Amino acid sequence: MQRIIREINREAEELVLHVQGVLEEKLHPPIRTERGSRNMNLRYFKQSVKISEFECAEDEAVTEGIGALCGLLARNIDGMVGFEYREIDGRTVLEFGNRLFTPKREAPNMAWAEINPAIDSNGFMENIRRTRSDFVHGEDNVVNYRVEKTAADSVKSTDKIPPQNIHVGDLVDITFSVIGVEGNSLKKGGRPVLVLRSVTLLDDTHTAEWLKRKLLLHKPSRLDTAVQL
Repeated sequence: MQRIIREINREAEELVLHVQGVLEEKLHPPIRTERGSRNMNLRYFKQSVKISEFECAEDEAVTEGIGALCGLLARNIDGMVGFEYREIDGRTVLEFGNRLFTPKREAPNMAWAEINPAIDSNGFMENIRRTRSDFVHGEDNVVNYRVEKTAADSVKSTDKIPPQNIHVGDLVDITFSVIGVEGNSLKKGGRPVLVLRSVTLLDDTHTAEWLKRKLLLHKPSRLDTAVQL
């Protein structure tokens, strides 16, 4: 795995980027499952979001920046494929994700991060911490969910919120980093990944307009017409 870092005050830290857009899809904790946790393959549990960007110079710059960073990673990873953009209803979307757990063999020194009760209301993650020594929910797996607030003096700040308070159609700010994942014997070459670090709710009044746009894009079916009558 290759990361892009920068040096600040002679200390190296991971390069983190921001982009704003409309939340199109989401997958987040708490994990709801009735299966036993002992035999689960936890490496496939993740939290992710997809956003559609606004057509503005700032978002275009972010898109170009992602491409440039992937180019840097490709210098160190043989056969790395280019970044793949996706579409939803004709709009370009970016997907950001983060594993909920890291295999201990990949990070033997990684310690468990404090589990946020808001993302573990049913105790699933706490049960993993007690019963599984082969996986860890470390700092690198943490995704923060926040809401932006503006005080009377126009000073902006953010507060933590449960991920359930952020809905599809909301305007959000995404913090992410770019990493390069090496290929293996099954998947030759490598691929770039946009790693989700935080989701901040900026405006939840945008949701109604988003839903209206969705309805206009999809023609009503016979069933829809029958229900309306």
